Amino acid sequence: MNGDENNLPKTRDEHTAVLHGETMVIFGGFSYGDRTNELFRFHFESNQWERLVSPSENQPCRRAGASSVSFGDHMYLFGGKDDESTTLNDLWKLNLTTFEWTQISTKQTPPTARSGHSA
Repeated sequence: MNGDENNLPKTRDEHTAVLHGETMVIFGGFSYGDRTNELFRFHFESNQWERLVSPSENQPCRRAGASSVSFGDHMYLFGGKDDESTTLNDLWKLNLTTFEWTQISTKQTPPTARSGHSA
């Protein structure tokens, strides 16, 4: 971590965040007129931001209005709206140690698409 401005998230809204240990991880949102799928982590003890880069080729599209929860060492992300304002109903898991994304599929019909919801 350093004081580099690339480590600071731009002003945004409609992002989602989870707590993990002594950190907070934020994903996506709407920033300066564009949706994003950026990941940042805030370290409470050092009061510093860190930009995270996932090694995953397959990862959630740029979106705003998604919801997320953390469970163990994972963040689960659901829904939101993409760049075309299409409401989504996909489910993703982010490993909060390796920052690898995995899309989760089920045999059941997923919930209806939604954004602006909470979890």
